Amino acid sequence: DVEGSVSGFVNNIKSNILSIGGAFAGLYAVQQTFTEYLSEADSLLKFSRAIGQNVEDIDAWGQAVKRSGGSAEGFQNSLKSLTVQLSKMSTTGKSRAGNILQSVGIDAGDIGRQRNAFEVLSDIADKMQGMSKEEAFGFGASLGLDSGTIMLLQQGRDGVADLVGKMKELGTITPDDTWVEDFNDS
Repeated sequence: DVEGSVSGFVNNIKSNILSIGGAFAGLYAVQQTFTEYLSEADSLLKFSRAIGQNVEDIDAWGQAVKRSGGSAEGFQNSLKSLTVQLSKMSTTGKSRAGNILQSVGIDAGDIGRQRNAFEVLSDIADKMQGMSKEEAFGFGASLGLDSGTIMLLQQGRDGVADLVGKMKELGTITPDDTWVEDFNDS
């Protein structure tokens, strides 16, 4: 009887310890998710401010690129590269990507008039829709775009607008989320 009681007591303690361990594991997972969100939001807000683009657009496009098989980081690098090239067009009147865009009939801007990178990406999507997959990849790569962004743009302007719109409906980081930066800084 004593042996059975001790065995039952030990099993009861093991069960309680496992329950407590599971609760701590769950809390840890929630904390990790929250920390990851804070880090991503902070980085995205700073990036959007650095390149002068709307954080909601960057987040929604990044999520759309992820759904198309790429990564948000890859999209951000593509956006940064395109923004730099468009900036060169507005300050010097020429850039490598600007020449490529103009050669296919896309307005890349000119001195004193910089085009918005998202508008140019939509124009690129229009052009890619009529290209073969190989041509679209070559064209996108020549502009410095990553493969995930190219795969998104191959859907055409309407396909991109639809997917980006759905990502915005699901929720994006907004300019009102600046509390994240304050939280991370402190």
